[in-house]
Amino acid sequence: MRSKRAAGIALIASLVTGFAACTTFSGLTVPSDDAGTSADVNVPPKDGSPPPNDAIIGADVVDAGPSLPAFLSVADAVKVCSQLDKCPVLGKSITYSVAVALDPVNYSLCIDTLAGPIPPSHVGTALQAATLSCIATKGTTCIAAGACLSQEFLAPADTRCNKIPKDAGADANPGAYQFCDTDAQALYRCDPQYTFDVLHCQTGYFGAGATCVLTPDGTHTCAVGPDCPTTACSGNQLSYCTASGVHVVTNCADLGQVCGTDVTVDGGGLGCLTSDRLKTCATAGSECDNRIVSVCDGFDRAEFDCQALGGTCSKTAGSARCQRPTDECAPEDPKVNVCTGSKISLCVGGKSTTFDCASVGLGCVPGTGAVTGRCG
Repeated sequence: MRSKRAAGIALIASLVTGFAACTTFSGLTVPSDDAGTSADVNVPPKDGSPPPNDAIIGADVVDAGPSLPAFLSVADAVKVCSQLDKCPVLGKSITYSVAVALDPVNYSLCIDTLAGPIPPSHVGTALQAATLSCIATKGTTCIAAGACLSQEFLAPADTRCNKIPKDAGADANPGAYQFCDTDAQALYRCDPQYTFDVLHCQTGYFGAGATCVLTPDGTHTCAVGPDCPTTACSGNQLSYCTASGVHVVTNCADLGQVCGTDVTVDGGGLGCLTSDRLKTCATAGSECDNRIVSVCDGFDRAEFDCQALGGTCSKTAGSARCQRPTDECAPEDPKVNVCTGSKISLCVGGKSTTFDCASVGLGCVPGTGAVTGRCG
């Protein structure tokens, strides 16, 4: 099984401490026991990664005051959440790219995740907001929305991998199932034993100036150059040399993590960490860990500490969210997600509000079954 950033972190630890027993995938050498970090065996590893600084520049929360950041305005959140119905793998791609879990069933909960308050202590808010804003402003199609993300999963009907042989033979190099697009901005990975995906090298996650390259071992990756630097952190940007001899960068903050030394590893291995250590997980999505909303990108955790908002974690409506004692409503309330003409009732940041779907060129679609009303 190939992992995503867990493999990169394990690689750095192995380079620093000299671990043995390794397996090589897509140009990276990782400890063989790294395969146990994810239950989603169909998800390929995301090599490379990262850049900009981590200032909080999110939109102000509805009626919550300018001191609390949010990823998006309500209008932009509506645009993103309304795409989840049309693009069946967009939600998964968002979780794996920016460690934000959007609820596909409760529309107001999806809006609240994007336009509700974000704990000021959360790492990477500015970078994640920029990625999500790209989807809101440029994601008019599923392909356009996916291009905003560092890792875009391909739907079964997507034909972009059709140029790759379905079976290159039992001894085929993994590179046989990979190719760079014509301008080297994206890496297509079409190995039939994994879910097909695209790594968009031009996104900030892979570092400034990263392009899709063919490495000396015959595989492809998103790299910033052929040099082999000493493994190091620059802010939350991790820079290192892969086993195949290319310079790879990972912006840990894109996934809500920091670059640093794992306090649980003897010898101090560098990597992308949840606070001061690597916290692995198995299933993409969000859960409550006491007062913390813990989001799993399929391999590692990012955290939203609700205590920083004066609240705690709740998972009563679907995906986990921060809930505060002062909240006047909740996304699962019966009066939420109700259509009145083109308008829909929402609960954002614990405040009741309405949004006119027509203002973004959509109508209000009443709920059916477990799926709530929504703009669509």
